[in-house]
Amino acid sequence: MEKRRQLVLGLWDEHGRSLHRMLGRVTRCEHAAGDLLQDLFVRLVSSSAIEKADNPHGYIWRAAANLAFDWRRKRKITAGPLEDAGVVADVHAGPAEKAQRNEQLETMLDSLCCLGELDRNVVYLHYIEQLTYDQIAARLGKNADHLRAVSAKAIAKLRMKLNPTEKEGR
Repeated sequence: MEKRRQLVLGLWDEHGRSLHRMLGRVTRCEHAAGDLLQDLFVRLVSSSAIEKADNPHGYIWRAAANLAFDWRRKRKITAGPLEDAGVVADVHAGPAEKAQRNEQLETMLDSLCCLGELDRNVVYLHYIEQLTYDQIAARLGKNADHLRAVSAKAIAKLRMKLNPTEKEGR
């Protein structure tokens, strides 16, 4: 138990702020992000799974993303301002542009909930967190070329979900 606690605390020191930011972006709710971060910590300390993980860094990120998207899937949330979620917004954009951007982000996050875990994590990390495929591969313990293919297929699924009249061959 002490070894696990030390492992979790080390990961927490290294990734805690980034995890909180990611949880805030996905949930779009500061209180939920804090609650989920606390829940993640308790789960990691009380479960031996992290000790058995080949890539503890990837494990903690996948666990956080799963908690956030599960939370999002269970709740119907209203859009908050992009600035509150840690997303950089154009300060020169008018209210209509900000509202449209909020709506697009909400639609994208809601659509990600329907994807499988790996698809969802890769798309989120690449397109929302702006990580390269090499960075994602290091975080998830996967091959970057494989993640590119996963991303392309996931984007095709999202296109079909968001615009079912669009032909598949696009």
